[in-house]
Amino acid sequence: MTDVLTSFFADGTRVTAVPRRDDPRLVVAGAGVGERWRNSSLFPGHSRRGRLYRAAMRSLAATGLLQRRIGDEIEQPSWVRFLNGELPGATAAAVLVGTAGPTQMITVELRNPDGRIAGYGKYAELPKAITRLLVEADTLRRLPPGIAPLVLRFGDWENGKLLLTTPVVGHKVSPTLPPAPAVDEYLDQLPRGGLYAIREHPMIRRLVEHAPGCAVWLGPLEGSWPTVVQHGDFAPWNLRHVDHGIVAFDWEYATTEGFPGFDLAYYWMQTQSLVQSRGPERALEAAAGAVSSHLRESPAAGRVIAKLAMLDAFLIGREDGHPDDFPNQAWRLELLGDAFA
Repeated sequence: MTDVLTSFFADGTRVTAVPRRDDPRLVVAGAGVGERWRNSSLFPGHSRRGRLYRAAMRSLAATGLLQRRIGDEIEQPSWVRFLNGELPGATAAAVLVGTAGPTQMITVELRNPDGRIAGYGKYAELPKAITRLLVEADTLRRLPPGIAPLVLRFGDWENGKLLLTTPVVGHKVSPTLPPAPAVDEYLDQLPRGGLYAIREHPMIRRLVEHAPGCAVWLGPLEGSWPTVVQHGDFAPWNLRHVDHGIVAFDWEYATTEGFPGFDLAYYWMQTQSLVQSRGPERALEAAAGAVSSHLRESPAAGRVIAKLAMLDAFLIGREDGHPDDFPNQAWRLELLGDAFA
């Protein structure tokens, strides 16, 4: 996949690749230190160790020590033809390579000549990654306006699929708990579908199919439950504060057959695991309390929903190619051992 990275930059562009030229995670354009530092903000990092590594990689990118020129001529990159007139004048400022695995993608940050973010592109080549990108494009087109990016273009490019969206321009959501009230308010805006008995709910049926032992958890959830649009990776780093509230991006894990409370539980669990370094049982209790309060359900129901949300996240992690001893997977598995009995 790395062969396609430089296709997003015009020939003649000077780019810096970190951590290594021959195996880059991030490629940034920029003539000066300040511009390279700004463009390198796309590099992720959520855990304490991740934030330190992010700072180191951004600093390395800013120095330009690994800078090189792409080609000898100044030619328009091939992806500009894909834009078909969208975002005129925008150029690639940074290209991020996703975590290696069957769902690996490339993310492109586009900026206007004045430095403002113009949009984002996502490119997928591998079959499972393409499926994820199809889900994201379809979900974004279904959502009400104002709560997610808009799809500008989606289609074939190079050896895969490319999705172009509008940017989400706003302030980062602080990874503190409890979250701002706007986070709960945002989740209440997501569309709902029909009602199902708990054991007939599409999400629950999928979880029981993959982890039969979780069926014994369902007692506190007896009754009817709606399907909901579920983001699937609802965490502070995938949200922005804007003028009218919260907007979420990165919808490749979305489903229209989600379960109420899963996104909120995931938000609490991810923040506690990656940011606060809390143990899984303590984190589960806090997430369960937040879910039961938000849904006006019993504490027992809140605990089951939070635990099922972690099971959903664990199974998605397996689909992404993460082994069970991968740190975040192992953290979840401490809570889920009886699900696979």
